[in-house]
Amino acid sequence: MKKITLFIATMLTTLSFGQVVTDDLVWVPAGQYTSQTSPNFNFCNDTEVNYTISTTAPAGFQQAQNGMTGIIMPALTSNTTTIMPFTISFSQEVCNLKIHFVDFDENVQNNNPITQAEEYLSAISPAFTSLSSTSGTIYAAAGNTEATPYDGDNNFDNDDVSGWVEWDMTLSSIAFTLNRPSGGYGVIIDSISFECCDTGCECGAQIEYVSGSGITAAGEQDVLLSINTQGELVTSFCIDVPFYQSLADDECMKCDNVNVESFGTIVAAGALNGVSGTLADPFGQGHSRKICYEFATPTAINTTLDIRMQFPPVLELSCCKNDARYCYDVTLRKDDCTSCEYRVCSPDENLQQNPKEKSNQNVNNSHNDVIEKLVYNDFVDDETLKIFPNPAEKNVTIQFADEDFVNAELSLFDPSGNLLKTAFIDSRKWTFDVSNLAAGTYLVSVVAEGQKMSKLLIVQ
Repeated sequence: MKKITLFIATMLTTLSFGQVVTDDLVWVPAGQYTSQTSPNFNFCNDTEVNYTISTTAPAGFQQAQNGMTGIIMPALTSNTTTIMPFTISFSQEVCNLKIHFVDFDENVQNNNPITQAEEYLSAISPAFTSLSSTSGTIYAAAGNTEATPYDGDNNFDNDDVSGWVEWDMTLSSIAFTLNRPSGGYGVIIDSISFECCDTGCECGAQIEYVSGSGITAAGEQDVLLSINTQGELVTSFCIDVPFYQSLADDECMKCDNVNVESFGTIVAAGALNGVSGTLADPFGQGHSRKICYEFATPTAINTTLDIRMQFPPVLELSCCKNDARYCYDVTLRKDDCTSCEYRVCSPDENLQQNPKEKSNQNVNNSHNDVIEKLVYNDFVDDETLKIFPNPAEKNVTIQFADEDFVNAELSLFDPSGNLLKTAFIDSRKWTFDVSNLAAGTYLVSVVAEGQKMSKLLIVQ
């Protein structure tokens, strides 16, 4: 049996309930406008936020047509205005703003030569931090103050381009100018997403891995976790095991493929402030990757918690050492309804490869080695989710089989479980760039309509 690594797509951020707002702009009424204000959205700490989209006459904007959601700019594509300034202003500061633009054209008029796309955004202020193409390829220019489908090759093959423009910062408004060659062309905003960045959402608790007993041949380990909420009152406290990796020698592992996914779990844990934890164990198996404590009265915690873990067993031989690498994702909910997440991992000495593994490692087949050691309980086949080309060097395309696909969120992890990239996907076929990644094997995890799907991606 091969060593096991289980990865769960977990966002390791400080969160606030009601934090993320994703809006498809269906609230824009019928008609042509130069300014419209959104409804109020529930936001951080139960406050409300709205935003206003405005431009200048006579171009304006209106509802997108032909069954699409969002707004089209200009309101009438027959309008001859070629340069249209837009502003989006928020009623309070927001963070991580993302806007999805649809239907940029590079050169449908087949003009030759061209030095700029027919449709593009300029004078973007503040400068955006990243672009993420969802159809065709959108490029950054002019120090991230322009977003354009112009690729410079004069092949005129980059039309119908869509993508997310993202600002990873705190802001209260943005401005941009839509450029087009003449009447007859329009660009659509079909989705806007932003997050709460209220300073009241900061987390001050200290969660530390104190010690862990040696893992027995039977796979049992007792772990001590130090928990101090620094006086802050909490209403719930949950511990989750997002992944583990057995570091025992292959020849020492007991063959138990049927129960391979039952390892790397919590068997039991002590009480917190007199409250017993509840395992997420709906089938009564007696173990789980998650345990939660619920407090009827908001409670400050300052104690050490004893956790009993279960890892794969090994042969009871003096030469067989049982060892594992793993992390805890700890989530606590405070009495102000904000939630904080922490990742606490086993000590550094557990993160090293066994000497035998290191000496036997072959660079040329390391991709296959990694694939053999990965097991996912959310792994899907190509009939459900296809990734190609795979292996890849530059661009990778994800394609969903579901014809009723609406949207999804993608997370890209390295083999150690580190989150490298997240992106929103709103089309069945979506392409992203991996040319900046080192050669190796990566995990692509996609969550769509509550279903989590994982695939391995090899970058050459």
